[in-house]
Amino acid sequence: MTFKFCPLCGSPMTPFMEDEFPREKCGKCGWIHYHNPRPTVSAIISRDEKILLCRRAAGPFAGKWDLPGGFMEEGESAEAGMRREMREELKVEIEIEKLIGVFGPSYYPFGGQDNYNIDIYYLVIPVGEPVAVDKSDVAEIGWFDPNNLPDMAFPSNVEAIKSWLKTSII
Repeated sequence: MTFKFCPLCGSPMTPFMEDEFPREKCGKCGWIHYHNPRPTVSAIISRDEKILLCRRAAGPFAGKWDLPGGFMEEGESAEAGMRREMREELKVEIEIEKLIGVFGPSYYPFGGQDNYNIDIYYLVIPVGEPVAVDKSDVAEIGWFDPNNLPDMAFPSNVEAIKSWLKTSII
């Protein structure tokens, strides 16, 4: 995301490079926009040699499949974000079994801007039966063979699944 005008004082922003990274700086108040990736949390849920995937209801990549999860909120730990996202999208509480890994940066175009995420993946066990929550980011859920995935929204999902497969017995 780039800024043409400073979100603090409204003055024009000037693009510049710092440490080989693009930035914008306000000529009036000095505010600098750093293009930091945003953290996300996602879950691998496994049952009967299959994994749970969610069909995306909204952009970006609406209609493609994704591991359940989403953006962390300000002041939220990764584990708390994981629990909240599972309640919001699948209507389940979870037990976090282990951290699968941290992947990215992942490209996430949204609102006409090029954004990037850092994706944190956990193996989780749902307490109860996951369902696609109406009016969430999830259009539907399905169980898939992790070695034969449908059209996935994000390459980091595929990387996380491959990493999990290397260390698991399914």
